Amino acid sequence: MATEDNVVSPPGAGEPRSGGLVFALLAGLALAALAGVLIWRRRATATRLHEGAEPALERQDPEPAMAKIADALPRVADAAPEPAVAQPALTGLVSTRFAPRLEIALTPLRCTVGAEDVTIEFEVEVFNSGKAAARAVGADAILTSGAGDQGAEIGRFFERYVPAGSGRIDMIEPLTRVSVRHQVVARRDQLQLLSAAGRTVLVPIVAVDVRYSSSGGPRQSGISALVGRETGADRLAPIPMEPVPRVYRNLAARPLPQQVADAG
Repeated sequence: MATEDNVVSPPGAGEPRSGGLVFALLAGLALAALAGVLIWRRRATATRLHEGAEPALERQDPEPAMAKIADALPRVADAAPEPAVAQPALTGLVSTRFAPRLEIALTPLRCTVGAEDVTIEFEVEVFNSGKAAARAVGADAILTSGAGDQGAEIGRFFERYVPAGSGRIDMIEPLTRVSVRHQVVARRDQLQLLSAAGRTVLVPIVAVDVRYSSSGGPRQSGISALVGRETGADRLAPIPMEPVPRVYRNLAARPLPQQVADAG
């Protein structure tokens, strides 16, 4: 009969089964650790998102930071200031569009022949065809003859110096006409007289010089004209020097090429 001491139990028989419990315990700890890691990452992500909206770092004044950035950049030479654009003055435009322009017409009225001198009275009509007022308007005239070097004499007359602002008419508005009566006197011995058909005659030439001022400065207009007795034709008759004294009224004028066309 066999005894208990000879009974051999199968492996694990009669011993507590602790291996499965340990495995289960380790698995639970692993799951708990994994859950903890997930929860920690979620909180860390939320914290970073929150900190992205409101940085927890200490705020710094932006101006010193920008100054440091500017100091780090390479220096560029200061740009030269842009030149100021000059505003057009009214002269501009004294352009001729806004300047006065005086046109002159001469109408002889009568010629008086004396023993020592000759006098021609005439009317000067000055028309401002420009778009600005002419100021300090003054007119002067000379009497010469159509013989000899009258061209040079008229040229010197137009080129002579006249002080600015010496005119007797204060202002001529645009598109306005002003008429002035004037006379010129010359001594007989200073005139070039001609001889025609046994008579001594004069071919008078009158030159009128008008000076005035505008916003653009001094200006000038001038005209020269041949004066004689009206014949009804293109040609004028000369003025007889005898007898004296004598007055001739039926006169006319023909413009000559020597003129000053509104020079400024």
